[in-house]
Amino acid sequence: MWWGDLRIAILVGLMLGSTLAFPWMMLTYFAGSIIGIWFLIYQRIKNKGQKKELETQIPFWPFIAIWFFLAVFFQEQILEFMNNYLMI
Repeated sequence: MWWGDLRIAILVGLMLGSTLAFPWMMLTYFAGSIIGIWFLIYQRIKNKGQKKELETQIPFWPFIAIWFFLAVFFQEQILEFMNNYLMI
């Protein structure tokens, strides 16, 4: 995550507010880490186990945008889940 992604994340966090910013951030980082780990495994298989530098970097802003829209559209379900199961 670089400065451009950080600026977008701060803006989106402010737009979502304090109740949705935390779950949105957790889901965004979780999805980004799953895709990143998958990409690392794919690169390792492609290079036949040799430790080489990655060929490309994965931008983080698509994860920010996707989970922002999901948080906006499913706001009530997210808050209900948090209240029922996480007791927040």
